[in-house]
Amino acid sequence: MLFLFIIVIISVLATTIIACVAYRLFSDDGDRNGYSRIEGDTFHPADVDREFLNDEESLLHLAEEYDFTTLSPEEQQAFLKGQEFTKNHPPRIDRTRGKSFSREDELIIKDCGINAFEFEQERDILNARYVVEDRTEINFTNNDSAYSTATSVLNYPLPTKNRTQDTVYFEVKIFEFVEENQNAHFSIGLVTKPYPAEFRLPGYNTFSIAYESTGNLKINKPFPTPLQQHLGANSLFNAQVLPPLHQSDIVGFGYVISTGTLFITRNGKKVMDIMKGCFLDLYPAVGCFSTNAKFHVNFGQMGFVWIEANVRRYGFFSTSDRKIGGERGLASLPQYGNYGMKSDKLLDKGDELPPQYPEEELDFFGKLRVGTSAQLLSNKSKEDLQEEPKD
Repeated sequence: MLFLFIIVIISVLATTIIACVAYRLFSDDGDRNGYSRIEGDTFHPADVDREFLNDEESLLHLAEEYDFTTLSPEEQQAFLKGQEFTKNHPPRIDRTRGKSFSREDELIIKDCGINAFEFEQERDILNARYVVEDRTEINFTNNDSAYSTATSVLNYPLPTKNRTQDTVYFEVKIFEFVEENQNAHFSIGLVTKPYPAEFRLPGYNTFSIAYESTGNLKINKPFPTPLQQHLGANSLFNAQVLPPLHQSDIVGFGYVISTGTLFITRNGKKVMDIMKGCFLDLYPAVGCFSTNAKFHVNFGQMGFVWIEANVRRYGFFSTSDRKIGGERGLASLPQYGNYGMKSDKLLDKGDELPPQYPEEELDFFGKLRVGTSAQLLSNKSKEDLQEEPKD
């Protein structure tokens, strides 16, 4: 009996140990299935909204849902190239909360201010599909062929460091856009680097978000593809949660630094909050698909259409922002107006107008004369008249 009792106890203990080990294994696998591709020593899950993450399984479900096999060869190739790019050049998820700015970047921005920010030119200059003029004007002039896709990305991310204001904001005006091609559209949004800007619109690859002219809100999703959005009003692939965009519309993107909240405005009115809890360094981006267009981007170098951004100084820089004036600040802009100039003796002297000039002058030959130049000329003309010979 004692022997049987010992065997029963050993069996119970062994079963318990096996169950514990199996639970640990399966629970670990469950955690890894969703985020094993992007976990790392420097990555904190709290820095990225969970809705902003894609794993291989979710992408596979998306491909099945939107019937990858029925896509055109060009769209299939674009999807596969995008996945290969993300695999070979994963986004720098360790660059969060302004870590993308190096010490050299900070010094450049401190010296140049808002002029340090400019959209990057296309690498292939000889066959460029767009040209950046005056740093913030993007002109797509050679992008109207079928399936042609190009995106221009800003050289620096949103300036989230050393700010008094908790929100940073910018606007994009659709300056020119002719809606002749029914399968063409453009996209305005934010991306992380590196990003396949040569063949992908913002919103399609990890990590990116975009407001498309079709009215679709793209959050890091390759489907529906650009052409699937143009299958007519009865298309199952259109999720138009936003108003469509046309020429002369103005789209704004705002980012609340403390909460990681992204929001969108359109023509001076706030449309919606997109997500919260995203602390990645994001770069403004503008792209076009099978069309030409022209965009003007405003980082605060002029007044915003959304009034609140002007009142609360949400632009990239503000002359009244004391934090950016320090040695580690991102910019050190001069003070204009009456601020800090009340005790300036040179400026106070300028109030004594008109200035008092002496009556004595030196003419061209150095002779000292009394009176003004006008008086001398008048006297000289009288003397000439008196000296004229009489007939």
